[in-house]
Amino acid sequence: MQVNEQTDYAADLQMTAEAPLSENPNVKIEKRAPLAARLKETRPELVGALETLRKKLGDDDYAKYIEPLNNVTKSGGMLLMVAGDLRQKSLLERDFIPQIKEAFEVQVVRLVV
Repeated sequence: MQVNEQTDYAADLQMTAEAPLSENPNVKIEKRAPLAARLKETRPELVGALETLRKKLGDDDYAKYIEPLNNVTKSGGMLLMVAGDLRQKSLLERDFIPQIKEAFEVQVVRLVV
């Protein structure tokens, strides 16, 4: 590893894989579980609100905009939703905030990437 003398930071390293990750015994690849299933394990108190949101949005919009979320957390009157990218975040902010507030019974929805 080279160190830049002016900044004392390690130079960028380039990693190359000799074999695909799926063949690496140290890497476990799992199919991502649906959002409701993940919340059922970690925050079961939110599953009912998530189902209410699915009914409000309909199956298509729910699958397209809510299911890809990385995480959902509620604290008091605030809901934090972690989107996968800026496009998803922007679309949720533009089109679904009132339905999200109503379904989760919160005053504030914060979306982050």
